[in-house]
Amino acid sequence: MFEAVKPGDTVFVNDKVYVYDDSGEGNPVKGSPREVDLTKTDQFVDEDYWWQVQYNHRPNTYKIKAVFTPPQAEPIKTIFAMGAIDINARYLNIDGTIQSGVDNITLNIAQDFAPSRSTNFTDALGKTIKGIDYGPAGFATVDGFFDANSGTIVLDDIKPTAGVINLTGTIISTGNGALKVASGYASININNQSRYALAAGLIDASENRVGKITVTDSTTLKREVYTFKDGGYTQQQFQGTLVPPGIPGGVSSIRYDDRGLTGGRVADIAGSLIYQPEAGR
Repeated sequence: MFEAVKPGDTVFVNDKVYVYDDSGEGNPVKGSPREVDLTKTDQFVDEDYWWQVQYNHRPNTYKIKAVFTPPQAEPIKTIFAMGAIDINARYLNIDGTIQSGVDNITLNIAQDFAPSRSTNFTDALGKTIKGIDYGPAGFATVDGFFDANSGTIVLDDIKPTAGVINLTGTIISTGNGALKVASGYASININNQSRYALAAGLIDASENRVGKITVTDSTTLKREVYTFKDGGYTQQQFQGTLVPPGIPGGVSSIRYDDRGLTGGRVADIAGSLIYQPEAGR
């Protein structure tokens, strides 16, 4: 059983409790009890407004004094993948960075890299383990693991591919958003300062990659395709038309007609290429 407590209540060591937020409202949380410091708001369970904790303090009793307000989750500002990113939704408000691929791959293995057992480069929570660093951007561009039995750092094959982003939906606003795709030849920098041997598989940066961004507005059927190659870019516009089925009970289709192509050198762009949503969104 779990007891609901609030500021001013006394709980005993090893009590398992629900802790109210400052409104005294909420729904029972899911999952197992967690051990937290009742004087801090550093852990919470899902999006409900209750805190499920296992009391684990000394002395034998503890007076609840704090007001427990769950911290607001930080919005996701960056979506990153080494492969293609496909997002389909009814409404799309791109208010952060979406990045597919990188131009520079960096892996630094520090002198203090010393896992006590075999492990991947990330822990169970997806955080990079001590001694592994991916450079200023911090994107995990190289995967691998540490083999404690042989004392070897083993890297997966490294073969950077082109960045590809496909967005489909009613585009509301891209005022604070950025879409980035990798193109051209990638650079690879691996620096092992640890005392362990490094075993690498395939390392191939020979591809002159062609990056592509496709934005399709599902309301207006307007589509724009941005292609990046050899330091240049093209911006191609299409307009879709709904084509009714040719036979009773058939399926409608969309025909996209070319509406023009522009382009130039990326280095000559003052700022960034701009996608303009429909007015009023």
